[in-house]
Amino acid sequence: MRLKLLFLLLLISINVFSQIPELIFHSGFEPNTYVITAGGDIKGLDNSVSPPNDWVYDLETHPNIGNFSIFYQGGDETMRFARIIQDPTDPTNKVLHYWLKHPNVEGTKGRIQADIYENNNLYEFSQKVRIYLPNDWNIIKNAVGGTVGWLTIMEFWNNAGWTSEGNRFRMTLGIHKNDPLSSDLTFNLSADTKPADIWITYWNESDTTFSIPVEQWMTVEIYFKEGNASNGRFVLAVTPDGGVKQIIFDVTDFTYHPDDTSPDGMKHYNPMKLYTSDNVIDYVRNKGGVLQLYWDDFELWKDTNITLSTSENENLKGIFYFDVLR
Repeated sequence: MRLKLLFLLLLISINVFSQIPELIFHSGFEPNTYVITAGGDIKGLDNSVSPPNDWVYDLETHPNIGNFSIFYQGGDETMRFARIIQDPTDPTNKVLHYWLKHPNVEGTKGRIQADIYENNNLYEFSQKVRIYLPNDWNIIKNAVGGTVGWLTIMEFWNNAGWTSEGNRFRMTLGIHKNDPLSSDLTFNLSADTKPADIWITYWNESDTTFSIPVEQWMTVEIYFKEGNASNGRFVLAVTPDGGVKQIIFDVTDFTYHPDDTSPDGMKHYNPMKLYTSDNVIDYVRNKGGVLQLYWDDFELWKDTNITLSTSENENLKGIFYFDVLR
C-alpha cells in the first residue's frame, strides 16, 4: 500500500512540474546592441546579461519564436524613431527610447512597435520589462477636461487581423486617462474580436486602483496562457521602483477567439509599443512636449508557472505578489 501511495505521489509531482520554465531571451539594451534604423531591427549581443542574450542568434532562432523587428507607421526620423540611448535617470545605463513627435503621413495616428511575429506553439509565456514615462506625460495627466481612451503599450494577436488565419482576436494593454477631472493615468486591458471590418469588445478590464507614475521607473510583468472561459489567463503585475508589486489584472477568460476550434498559440504580439491617435500626439507637441517612452531589461519566458498570494504584512493587506516560478 505504501509503495502504491509513493508511486501515486511521484506521478502527481511529475505532472505538476512537467513544464519547466525556460528563459527564451533577455537584454538590457547595453553596449553591443544597436537599432538598425533602415531595417527596423535590433541586433547585437548584450554582454551585461548571461545567455540567451543575442537578439538574432538566441531570440530569432528559438523554435517557438519567428522573427523580431521594429515597425513604424509612415513618416521619417523627424517624426518618430526608436533608438538605444543613455538612461535619462542613470548615465551608466542604456535603454530603448521610443520618440513620437508627429502622426504618420496620413495624419490620423502614430505608431512605434516591436514585433515578435510568426511564432510557433507559444501557448504559455511571460514577459518582464521596465518602463519609464518622462515629464512629457504630465501634459496628458494635467489635461483638464480631456480623456485618453486609446494609447497602446502592448498588443497580443491570437489571431491577427492582417493575416489569413481567421477567428481574429486581440488583447490590448493601454494607458488611459478616463476621468477628465482627474490627473490619474491608469491601465486598461481589453480583448476584441473582429467578425467583419470593425473590432468588437469581448471583455474589458479598467483599473482604478493604481495611478501610473511619471518620472519613475516601473517593472511591468505579464503572464499569458491560451485557454477558454475556464482556463484562459492573462495577468498584469506592476512594481514601481522602491514600491511593492501589485496585481493590476488577473483575468480568467478566453485568450483566443471563442469560435476557434483549434487554437495554435500566440503567433503574433507586440512586446513594446507606442500607438495612439493624432489628437494625443498633436496635443502633447503643441504643449511643448513629445510623446515618448523608455524601455529597459526585457525578458521573455516560456511555460511560466505563477502563484498569487497575499502579503503577510498587515500594512500591505490587499496587495498581491506575482511570483514567477523560474
